[in-house]
Amino acid sequence: KQWYQRRVRGALYHGYTALQNLAMVLYWYFNMANHPWYTNALIGLVVGSTLLGSLLSLLYYRFFHPSLTPVMHLSKIRPPLDRLKAKHLEEPREAMHVTTI
Repeated sequence: KQWYQRRVRGALYHGYTALQNLAMVLYWYFNMANHPWYTNALIGLVVGSTLLGSLLSLLYYRFFHPSLTPVMHLSKIRPPLDRLKAKHLEEPREAMHVTTI
């Protein structure tokens, strides 16, 4: 239940931030006396960076945040380090030949 509350709170925060950015862009756009050549580029940059930031935040909290239990974690993709160490220790080592003079 707690993870659900955090996700809802995060979604509300990012949705509210996106609405604020959209409101400010629309206010700026409709209150300009003339529209310079870069108007559409700035609108695209603000909207695009807001969407990119939300997507990156979603990916971080879904796969990389340490306090959450994600569906797919990186330890399931890579073999755990303990298993690699155990495999390395089980392999026979060649005897070292020390030559004395």
